[in-house]
Amino acid sequence: MVDLESFLDATRTDLGRDLSRNPEQYDIVSAPIDQSMKVVAGPGSGKTTVLVLRILKAIYVDGVEPSEIMATTFTRRAASEMRSRILSWGEKLRHTLLENADDADRERLLRVNFGAVVMGTIDSLSQSVMTEYRLPSDRPPAIIEPYVQRMFMSSAGYSVVGFDDEGVVSAELNQLFNTKAYARTKNCTSTLFNLRNRMKENMIPLDVLEDKFPKIHKILDRYESKLEERCIVDYLTMEENFLRFIRSEKSEDFTKGIKLLMV
Repeated sequence: MVDLESFLDATRTDLGRDLSRNPEQYDIVSAPIDQSMKVVAGPGSGKTTVLVLRILKAIYVDGVEPSEIMATTFTRRAASEMRSRILSWGEKLRHTLLENADDADRERLLRVNFGAVVMGTIDSLSQSVMTEYRLPSDRPPAIIEPYVQRMFMSSAGYSVVGFDDEGVVSAELNQLFNTKAYARTKNCTSTLFNLRNRMKENMIPLDVLEDKFPKIHKILDRYESKLEERCIVDYLTMEENFLRFIRSEKSEDFTKGIKLLMV
């Protein structure tokens, strides 16, 4: 394996990244891979740079195989940028590190495949893992995009108007949000959609609505049932299923193969 100082020298000469000038970035990149860290950093502070260098350090210095690393970010653009840097910077460093490598290190350096790092957004990784590890008897779920999700909620026999002949939903929404903004039914669908998604994001079960807001609960519960009947999931449900999966014994084969997780 490459020693840490040789790796840092290569990052300085080949990539123009002198971590000795930034002690905080140095500490993050050089930290042991079995040390969990939470880093708070603002825009433009070099988060992607540090994340990529820590991944490359894990590969070159710690001997972690690229396929044992999972790196995820929030947007597709950020994920694409991360992948591009790992591939390009990895190759630049490999060229320099090969010059001083012994035969054993040279063999490993030549076979490193940076493309094997598992990278993507939370949504794309959730979808990939849940598709790969589903049971043979399970139907692969169809992913529904947000704009289709809105249409699905307000059409196909699922119109809010049908549930709101007497303005019950409007009244419940006004009570729930302490407002009078929902005097007309046409304003309800979008609010119900956003309410359901916000509850999903915060892992709040629909059952909390049942006693005080029974009509809202009925509509959202029926919406979930209709999605399930058609084997359709949105991205929030996919993430929810992924979380449930990695907390279960079914995920053992998947989790034991990951040595480094970067978010």
